[in-house]
Amino acid sequence: MNFRKVTIGLSGLMLLGVVGSFALGNYGGIVDFVCAIVGLSPFCSFPFIVNCILAYKWKNRWSLGILATTSIVYGLWFTGVMYDVLYLHYILKPDPQGGLIILFVGIYALPVLMPAWMVAWYLNAYKN
Repeated sequence: MNFRKVTIGLSGLMLLGVVGSFALGNYGGIVDFVCAIVGLSPFCSFPFIVNCILAYKWKNRWSLGILATTSIVYGLWFTGVMYDVLYLHYILKPDPQGGLIILFVGIYALPVLMPAWMVAWYLNAYKN
């Protein structure tokens, strides 16, 4: 099994989940959906894009395992945040600024993702 293809495919699948979550939270028509994809997806999905790029360049199996794990963990955390923003703070208890958190989801994840990426880089660089 080519672990690189699995890691890239997993990150790509999670990236599609980001787009799908905007589709599920679409209450304002196609224009709002397109604006959400163009405006908000880069902020939410850059960890998946970084994982795809790193998985394409790196060869170490342990590094690719860490990248796949970070994709899964970030995807689950993102799902929880989207549930909180789009359901709890949009339908049950409307909050006009609840959607603003979507801009910072990727940045809030960096304290966890950066050490994981550094460990994966170390394993790739020195444990070949």
